[in-house]
Amino acid sequence: LPTEAWPEVESICEKLRVLYTMRDPVKRLWSHTKFQLQMDGQLDKLDTWGPDDFRNFTRQDHLWKNAEYGHILRSLKGGLSEGTLKVMFYEDTHVDQRGTLRQIEEFLGLPAFNYPQEMLDKRFTESVKHEMPDFFPGLFAKDIERIRAEIQAEGYKLPKSWG
Repeated sequence: LPTEAWPEVESICEKLRVLYTMRDPVKRLWSHTKFQLQMDGQLDKLDTWGPDDFRNFTRQDHLWKNAEYGHILRSLKGGLSEGTLKVMFYEDTHVDQRGTLRQIEEFLGLPAFNYPQEMLDKRFTESVKHEMPDFFPGLFAKDIERIRAEIQAEGYKLPKSWG
C-alpha cells in the first residue's frame, strides 16, 4: 500500500498491527519465481530458461515489487503510527521459532501459547525443490546491494546469513 493509505486503514481498525517479514532478497526472489512458475503450470522453464528468461520473468511488477524492501519499509514507517509496525527477518524465525512466536504474541497483545512441535515443523506454502542456477544471484547483484543498503538505512541490521 502507498504511504498515504495506511492512516486510512488504521482509522477503520480498532487496533491495527502490521507484521512485515523480510527474507534474504535473492532466496526470496528465487522462491517466488519457482512458486509462480509452479502456479502457472510452467515448472519445465526451471530447466530450460537462461539468464535473460529469468531476468525478464522476475522483473515483472507482481514479482519484483515484493523485492523492494526499502520502498516497502519507508511506506510502512511513513504511514503507520508508533507501535503498529513490527519488522522481522524470515531467517530469525527459524533460528528461534518459539522465541519469535512469543515476540509476535507480545506485539499482538496475545497470551503465550505452547505450540505443538509438529505444527512448528509443518511447511504450508513451500515451492517445488529445485536448485537455484549459479547465474541467478548475479542477475540482480546491483539491485540486491541497493536493497540491503536501504534496509540498513532504515535502521535494521541484516542477518549474518544474508552474506
